Parts: sequence; C-alpha cells; structure tokens
Amino acid sequence: MPQPPTSPDQTAREVAARLAHGHALARLGDWAQAVERYNSALDIAPDSAEAHFHLATALAQLGDVHGAIDALRNTLAFAPDHAAARANMGHLLRAAGQAEAGLEEYRRALYLTPRDPSLRHHIGTTLATLDRLEEALTWFTQAAEGGHLPSFAALATTHLQLGQPGGALHWFRMARQKGDTTPTARLGESLALLTMGDLKPGWDGYEARPVPSPFLGGRDAALRWDGRREIRGRTLLIWAEQGLGDSIMFARYVPLLRQRGARVMLTVQSPLLPLMADLPDQLVAEGSTVTFDMHCPLPSLPRAFGTELATIPGRTPYLFADIERLKRWRPRLGPAPRIGLVWAGNPDHAGDRHRSITRDHVMPLLAIPGISWHILQKEVTAEDEVALSELPNEIRVPGPGFADFADTAALITGLDLVISVDTSVAHLAGALAKPCWIMLPHAADFRWMRDRSDSPWYPSVRLFRQSHRNDWPGVITAVATALQGFLAGR
Repeated sequence: MPQPPTSPDQTAREVAARLAHGHALARLGDWAQAVERYNSALDIAPDSAEAHFHLATALAQLGDVHGAIDALRNTLAFAPDHAAARANMGHLLRAAGQAEAGLEEYRRALYLTPRDPSLRHHIGTTLATLDRLEEALTWFTQAAEGGHLPSFAALATTHLQLGQPGGALHWFRMARQKGDTTPTARLGESLALLTMGDLKPGWDGYEARPVPSPFLGGRDAALRWDGRREIRGRTLLIWAEQGLGDSIMFARYVPLLRQRGARVMLTVQSPLLPLMADLPDQLVAEGSTVTFDMHCPLPSLPRAFGTELATIPGRTPYLFADIERLKRWRPRLGPAPRIGLVWAGNPDHAGDRHRSITRDHVMPLLAIPGISWHILQKEVTAEDEVALSELPNEIRVPGPGFADFADTAALITGLDLVISVDTSVAHLAGALAKPCWIMLPHAADFRWMRDRSDSPWYPSVRLFRQSHRNDWPGVITAVATALQGFLAGR
C-alpha cells in the first residue's frame, strides 16, 4: 500500500499524479475509473478545487447529474472565481430542470470571462427554455456578433418560434454562409420556407430532418424512391416516420402512387392500421419483414411528387369511416348540433406546451347552450370529468371507448363540427372532409403556413390563430363568436 505523502510538496506531486491518471482514464472513456482516481486525489487534498472540478466532469459523463452538481459546489467553495465551474454548473442545473438557477450561474461565469461568446449563447438558450424568447434574441445576437457559429442558427430558430419565418430564413442562411453544416441549419431553413409557402425548396431541405432509428429498419438508401424512377409495376413500401398527424396528412399520396401503377405497401403506427386498411394494396404492421422494390417515408412524398402550393393534392375525403363502426357509434351521438372538442394533444410532443391548452381555456365554449359536446381526446382526468359534469350541456367523454383511430373516425363522421388544437384528431377530421376549426399558436407549425384562415391541405378546415404569443383567450373568443354564428345558421 502506498505511503501517504508527508510534506506539502509531496502532497502536491501526488495529487498531480492522481489527477493525471484520472485525465488519462477520462481520455480513454473510462469514466468510472476516472472517478476513483479523482476521489483518491481528494482523499489526500480535500480542498483541491481542481480535483472536485474534474470529479464533477466524470460524474456528469456517467449520468450522475446531482453528484456532479455537488462536486461543482465543492469546487466553487474553494474557488469562487472558477469560471469553467460556473459555466458547467449552469449546464448541469439546466439539465436538472433548474433553468433559473442555471441562468444565474451563466451570468456569473460571463462576469468572470466577458469575452466568451459561448456563455452569451448559453444564456440565450436558457432564456429560450424559459420561453423568454425576446430576451433570448438579444443574447444570441451578441454571441453571433462575437463569432459564435451555433448562435446564428439559434437566432434563426428563435425567430421561427416567435412566428417570424422571414427573419428565421435570413439567419438560417447566414448560419450556412458562415459554415454551419449541421442538419439543424438546413432543416430550419426548410421549415421557414415551408411556413412561407415556398414549398418546393422547402421539401428539399426537409430531407435534412432526423429520422428516428426505429423507423429505418435497415432499409437500403439506394432503394429510396425520390420521384425520379418509374414505379409502374413496382412494389413501393411507404412507411410512417413521424407522428400520427403527419401519417394522416401525408397518406393522401398513397392513392396517387397507385394511380401511377405502383403496388403500394404501407406501414403506419398501430392505432392507424384499421383506419387505413383500404388505402394501400397491402397494409404492413411495424417491424414486419417484407420484400419491395423501392421505399419512401411518408413525409418525403411531397418532395417526390414535386408538390408546390398550387399542386397540393387537397381533395378530401381520402379516409373513410368503417360502416360497422359507424353503426356502433351512431346511438351515442346525442341530439344535434353535435360538436367534437380537443383541447390537449400528446404531452410528449416537443411543442406541446405551445399547441395544447387547458380545460379552463375551453370552458366558455362548453358553456354555450344547446350543443351535444364530444370530447375527442383520450386523456381526460378525473378532475376534468367532474368539472364537465357541472356544466348545463350534455358532454360525452368517449375517449376510453376508442380502440383506435377507426373508432375516432366513426364518431367524427357523425358530428357536425370538430374544434381542436393542432393534434392528430384535427388532421383526421380534415382527411374525412369534416368541418374542423383548428386553434393555433402564434408560431404555428409549418403546414398551416402564415396569415391565412384556410388550409390548402384540408378544404374543410378553418384556422383560428393567436394574434400574438400566448393569446389563447383571443382565440377562444373568436371561436365562440364563430360558433354562435354556426348555431344561428342551422
């Protein structure tokens, strides 16, 4: 067993040796052993800020965020002006969901190293996380002026989140001119173009989107159909890649492929399988092994067809309810007028906090007398049901009775109108050619474009947009006014 050092010089040399050993292990990616070495340095020098700092790095690499935060607190206890520790503390606090505390650490780090543009970028990123987008723009601009390349795309993304696609397009293009070759910049530019209705170049850039690996299934890129090869007499596998709403929206292209003489196999998410059974030549469950000549993900079909604003295949309906399910749901419809409502989508969706609203938001609609309401979302809490039961209208909550989207389609077919936030149910109503009013945030998804109340994708849809960020009360007021007119016209 090695003898403990007996003098300050010996201690310093031994600490340096143990730290160097830890660094070597870290370079090899052996973070667990690196932690052991850094702790061994602390055994003989518990006041070593540097040992605590590197221990924090190793713990963070192992996913021990809280342990890393404790190690950085120890670092700062012995070295309050350790700028890198302040910055790393900001990163870790953000990762732990403590964005406000992380923001304060970034500000302290910036005070210590005011020439570091990356810190201004991190302040901007944290502000954006807190939905303080206008403030974030200021910090991203400062970071970009300091030459921080990722800040150009961050500036662009923030403009997009603020509902300013023109500004976003400028900064995404600036990012690429400055040498940003990341898919984020290319994809962001495409989203700005699509939002502005410049579809053809938008679809080209949309190919930069990340494709979730479970959907790839080892499909050969050489067999990817891009619209240029002849498909008559060939078997095409068309596969879902993104969310349920995306699959419903882009499924409109499947009949067009069949019209060109292709034999179409379609793979979609399991809740959509019964609904889309008649759309392709063959429906294929996810994970099945099949033989095909070419393949294409559903969201790439607009590009393959060269879709522009004037050539969007907007004819609806292209999905239809099953007759037997229609019979099953008809007795549950209630008296007319019958209106479906969705106020919240999938909470795991990346943009859900901006597209979903609360039950309290829609209570003014539900209180309008003389309507048979049907809540079309599956997630309805016990508190929701109690609140709904206290309203004078008849409000049905059939969500637990939905086995899949074929049930939802059958119910929607029997309704007079659907009112929804931007969810898959809204897409389904549009695909069924059912009148549907969609309530949108100020910075709506690209497919709803900008400054229009209609949709070339769904002729039966009417769009209600926020006039400014977070103005859901204004949207609800507009919908309520329109609903009074709808009822008066019956």
